[in-house]
Amino acid sequence: MSVAAILKAKGAGVETTRPDTTLHAVVWDLKLKGIGALVVTDDGVTVRGLISERDIGRGLAEHGTTLLAAPVSRLLTAPVVTCAPGESITAVMARMTRHRVR
Repeated sequence: MSVAAILKAKGAGVETTRPDTTLHAVVWDLKLKGIGALVVTDDGVTVRGLISERDIGRGLAEHGTTLLAAPVSRLLTAPVVTCAPGESITAVMARMTRHRVR
């Protein structure tokens, strides 16, 4: 099975946020959309990084709740590990394990 097959069933839509969005706003966005991560982009085209529930949880543990007023750019994960639609799920799973990403 390929990434393209999964995207065909799931859809190719991607939720995004800007790097200057507060972490508090991102937490609400993740909750309302029922998702675990957002792509961070300045222009809606170029991927600057990802912000995930895991990033926020670790940041809160390290910096406390005042972190929620900080911009996403303070915690985002970059560079982003990517794949191509034609790649096999097995290859992508191996890359995810190697880089320790979801």
